[in-house]
Amino acid sequence: MGERQKGRNDLQLASLRRDRAWVEKARAVAVELIGDGSGLEQHPLLGAELALVLDDEDREFLHKS
Repeated sequence: MGERQKGRNDLQLASLRRDRAWVEKARAVAVELIGDGSGLEQHPLLGAELALVLDDEDREFLHKS
C-alpha cells in the first residue's frame, strides 16, 4: 500500500463558493444531457448509476426541479 493509509479517502465536500465554476459546469452538462426531453433514455449507463444512489423521493424532487 506504499505510503497511503488503508481506507484513506481523497474525496472532499464541495464548497459552493470555492467550486462555483465546477457546479455551473455540472449543471450545464446535466441540462444538455436531458434538455431535449428524452430524459436518460439516450444515456442508459448514467441512468443505471443514478438508480443505484437515488430513491423514489430523490427522483421526485429532481423531476420537480
